[in-house]
Amino acid sequence: MRIQFAVLRLVVFVVLARTCSFAEAQKIVKRVVIYSYAGGLGGGSNTLVTIQRKGSKYLLNGQPVSAVQVQSLVDALSAPPLTKMDMTNLGITNEWLASKVESEWPRLRTGGGIITTASEWPPVRVGGIEKTASQKKLFQESFTNLNLVANILPYIGLSIRLDYFAYCKVEIVFNHGSKLSAESYSYSPFMLPWSMKGRGFTYNADISRAIAALLPAESVNKSTLAGDELASEITSAVINSIEREWNLLGSEERAGEALKMLRTAYEIITAEITPYLIEPEYGTYDYFDALQEIDLHATIRRSNFPSNVTDTLVLRYADEKVKGVDEFLKSAAKYEDLVLSVPWLNGYIRDNPHAAVRISYVHDKSFSDKAMDVFAADMKLLGREDLIEQVKSQQAGIALLLINDTNTESHWLLFPDKHMMLWRYDGSSWLRHDGSPRLLKWTAKDVQWGGRECSDSLILRSIICSGREITPEGTLASSTRR
Repeated sequence: MRIQFAVLRLVVFVVLARTCSFAEAQKIVKRVVIYSYAGGLGGGSNTLVTIQRKGSKYLLNGQPVSAVQVQSLVDALSAPPLTKMDMTNLGITNEWLASKVESEWPRLRTGGGIITTASEWPPVRVGGIEKTASQKKLFQESFTNLNLVANILPYIGLSIRLDYFAYCKVEIVFNHGSKLSAESYSYSPFMLPWSMKGRGFTYNADISRAIAALLPAESVNKSTLAGDELASEITSAVINSIEREWNLLGSEERAGEALKMLRTAYEIITAEITPYLIEPEYGTYDYFDALQEIDLHATIRRSNFPSNVTDTLVLRYADEKVKGVDEFLKSAAKYEDLVLSVPWLNGYIRDNPHAAVRISYVHDKSFSDKAMDVFAADMKLLGREDLIEQVKSQQAGIALLLINDTNTESHWLLFPDKHMMLWRYDGSSWLRHDGSPRLLKWTAKDVQWGGRECSDSLILRSIICSGREITPEGTLASSTRR
């Protein structure tokens, strides 16, 4: 009896399988429609492709289209969704990485530089200092490390383009009226992920490749769909993952003697020689003059510092030497001792280990000459010219603190008499869900008295100037204007 039942089940299975196969055989693609668009504030362009079945052939504008390519698209859209990017699906293998590494190096060789357009964030870096042999070796080893690339895969394609928009939709219509479709708003390689109606998202790059194969040459987004940008995106992610070692290697080769001197009193956490960094306290006054000043940028700390306190050091690099190391080693202690001598501030540092506290030192002092110029411009905007002379007269003894708490960076002036002043802070509401930056013990609401955007606020960032003072005991001073 059991044998007869088993035979019956097998017969039913075979019949059903043949029935399904027959049904699938009758499921013929009637039409494929692809719409692709890219653009921004300055306008855009699009491509619309309609592939029709005529008899036993597929035609696009009267020209034949490969039935194999059409079926590849059907198969890709019918495949189970991929919930994350997959190395094999993307085509990333040891052989592929080895074939791309040399072509990626030239754009890194002199990488680093300035913002080239206001439409990209993070900024695009161009020009810069020639990278060293050890940096090239590190990049080659890292780029061709399959395990490293697998680890950084989730970070590929995460850069933001401020005024750029991309879109692609594909729809397949079958002879009996059913449809398969997918759409993407991504400008990442392969335009991943795809959204499929009723099936969620998929990171299947086969969909992208199949669409790219069906698009005519010069079609909008064709190269992105084909994954042509994958190698450059991997390069960016690799450099981000090895940035600390990469920068330190270059600094050791160019400024080894200076780093050796610094190590007599400090632990070196990071070091980089670069022309492109520009902040209120260092660098040139214009992004497009950035290459005119080259500095050693280092993050260092003494062994007796609290774990969340460091010095952020900027020293000129010229004639293949770092200038001012001796002066820093002689004068830095007065700023460090000042910071560590304020009881309420040190209580805050101790109780908030997540808050990064950096003591600035630029060229020959903590509150640099450029910082003084920018501070003066900011206070004029606030109508607080009275503060300019107060700060100018004590500039050499002021410690500039850069404090980052809950992703909000603020700049504070610590005076020799231990009273403080909030100079500026990042007031961008998108940094915190409640739109209230944390500024040491206070919120923006506590300290915002006549505050307004600073003289150098950036696109999509609202840099707010304050001028609010804190007593040596750690209380808000009167907000009455003098």
